[in-house]
Amino acid sequence: MAELTLAKNQLILEKNELLTTLILLLVNKTDSTGMVLAIGDGVASINGPITKFDQDNKPDYLGYHLSDDFDNWYAGLTQKFYIAPVKDVSIATDEIDTFTPFAIKTVSGNTNPVDFLLGGDLAPEDEDALGKKS
Repeated sequence: MAELTLAKNQLILEKNELLTTLILLLVNKTDSTGMVLAIGDGVASINGPITKFDQDNKPDYLGYHLSDDFDNWYAGLTQKFYIAPVKDVSIATDEIDTFTPFAIKTVSGNTNPVDFLLGGDLAPEDEDALGKKS
């Protein structure tokens, strides 16, 4: 909190310029455990299932808590998920829900863009796996 407050002051930012969604993924490569932390509204696909972080468009942004004690603030966060093992994680802002469903030649009916972009069987060793979906 102190570092963010310092950056805010050095960059002469207004409080409303710090009201932004943050979705963080922390992974321990040694034991393949991890955590997703969402501050604001967003979407994450964690090992397959899609989780929506929704605060009714009234997100409790980090910028509101710059003067709070970090430990108390962090303990009160409700949008954190622990993952073991981390296999596949994709994250996006909630604006992904504004994408229009579309038809794919090989699939009958319309495809949900959230499922298409965040889900599926992407090979982790393939660095351009998402690019191949286009």
